[in-house]
Amino acid sequence: MSSRWIPVAILALLCVACGDTGTAAQVRELAENVVTLQTGTTSELRDQRGTGPCRGYDVGPDEMVEVLEDAMKRADGKGEPPYVKTFASKRYREVVAKEFEKRRATYKDTFLTAAIAIVHPVAGDPSRCRVEMHDTRRGPFHGGSVKWGRDLPGWIDAELAERAAGTIKPIP
Repeated sequence: MSSRWIPVAILALLCVACGDTGTAAQVRELAENVVTLQTGTTSELRDQRGTGPCRGYDVGPDEMVEVLEDAMKRADGKGEPPYVKTFASKRYREVVAKEFEKRRATYKDTFLTAAIAIVHPVAGDPSRCRVEMHDTRRGPFHGGSVKWGRDLPGWIDAELAERAAGTIKPIP
């Protein structure tokens, strides 16, 4: 047995030894994460706060949170894959979007891809803000079709253009 499989074997033995306890569930989850090379987490995305890059917008910070939420919802397949859910926080001025494998997923479920957009106010100008964006993939075996880094800036621009034109959007 090569040395790279030793940690996997140890985790497998721990899973068997722990039985059905809460510890066993944690060890099983850890083993699954190691075997499937899962890496990205929303905590890691949040840890990137303040590292840039940022894009400037002529929109107030509170309104920008709403713009970001609507822009990120554009990734959702509306009943078909990709299944995307957004989680906005005006308090922290951030929006998290996650792409899931299943339609009825919740925040705690394993995601395929995720992105965070953080709104920073511009000092001395309450009508402007800067938006910092970061994205991640859960791992190489978790697929996912949303390309947050590539598409999100365009979705933001489209959302702002619709709002400026006064375009009425249908109620979902």
